[in-house]
Amino acid sequence: MMNRSWVVAAFAVIALLAGSSAFAQAFVQKPELFDSIKPGMTPAQVEQILGPPWKRSSFPRRGEESMDYTMTEWGDIFDVGVILKDGVVRDVQKIRRFKGGGA
Repeated sequence: MMNRSWVVAAFAVIALLAGSSAFAQAFVQKPELFDSIKPGMTPAQVEQILGPPWKRSSFPRRGEESMDYTMTEWGDIFDVGVILKDGVVRDVQKIRRFKGGGA
């Protein structure tokens, strides 16, 4: 019979690996790439520079969509949303998720 703690540990590892691959897919290694994203660009142009987002969020009441990415800068972790309206970039918003030990 399998030990219950072994099964729980196995599921934890699987969940961690599944989450880390999604995180790595949309993790932008070079924060300066966000400076290349300008209003009026198409989602395809954004993906050509940043790669595919880890998630797309829709805000129908505002007529907006967000392409969501993650980045690190000076030890801080940020969620970055490329905001689209009418199918083109309107804005790039960066929100700190974790304050690291950087200067």
